[in-house]
Amino acid sequence: MTGRPAVAFPGGRQFAFSIFDDTDVATLEYIRPIYELLERLGFRTTKTVWSLPYEGPSDYAGSDTLQDPEYASFIRHLQQRGFEIAFHGARMESSERAQIDAALELYRETLGSYPTAYAAHAMNGDNLYWGVDRFRFRLWRRLYRVLSARAERPAEGHRAGSRFYWADLAARHLRYMRSFTYDELNLWNISAAIPYRTAGTPGVRAFFPSAFADNVEEFIELLTPDRVARLESERGLCIVSTHFGKGFVREGRVHPAVAGLLTHLAQRPGWFAPVSTVLDHLVAAQGGVQLLSGYRLFCLEGLWFWHGLRTRRKHRLYDKTEVPYLERASAQRAARSG
Repeated sequence: MTGRPAVAFPGGRQFAFSIFDDTDVATLEYIRPIYELLERLGFRTTKTVWSLPYEGPSDYAGSDTLQDPEYASFIRHLQQRGFEIAFHGARMESSERAQIDAALELYRETLGSYPTAYAAHAMNGDNLYWGVDRFRFRLWRRLYRVLSARAERPAEGHRAGSRFYWADLAARHLRYMRSFTYDELNLWNISAAIPYRTAGTPGVRAFFPSAFADNVEEFIELLTPDRVARLESERGLCIVSTHFGKGFVREGRVHPAVAGLLTHLAQRPGWFAPVSTVLDHLVAAQGGVQLLSGYRLFCLEGLWFWHGLRTRRKHRLYDKTEVPYLERASAQRAARSG
């Protein structure tokens, strides 16, 4: 255990908990029930969006974007109710600089300001410091290349001269970028420096790690009552990255196990705020964003490999209940454009 920083949470709460929901395969019809449940239980979390659609084949086809008027209206409603809306890149596939600039402007026009937080998506060419470029240490870069099972498209969002470059826009508009993910609820068991910055990563003001659950089954396994009790006893910090579009809702109802564990969690003495709100609080309490380097950064990067092995063993298939919703959304979109 790395040690808990001397940080008090608002209202004397004993731990902090938030969710960072990647927008992959999310439609308005599908995600509305989970957000209604979160709001009813008192959670305020972070939901990412894509601003622009993608016209072409994609594993994420059917997902809604800010160019869908009803979806954009719902996203504004979430923001007004205290949820944070973050940026998952311009669209579901790779985007060049002009498209990213347009996506940021559409976000601002829709929501009144630029996004504060960002997470890279899949293997998009415009991702910032992704793939092998997540690592500062040569050992971990070499190990990543050895372990990568497939040839990856390089992430070029931070590479000046690339058609995908937008690190200067990120530095201008964003405060936080998600970095590594772990099989650990209490992120202070990974590093006491959250958020953190690193040398040699211009364009990113601060990184933050998170716990990770790809889909509903992994989310249920991650947030067991025992693990939540441990988080509370350690007075910990938890940010869970997940995809609410992956199996969380069936026929308009939230998965009963998810509803049960969220209800249980809401009864605990936690601070349930959006990710950037939590990170802003930590920055203020700690006197700024900490520079992470040397042995501490070496350990943070190395732990990702160890937790990656644990995560792969815990990978769970799930019932893809989102598919009918994606198909309906695609059909409706085609009808409107036709």
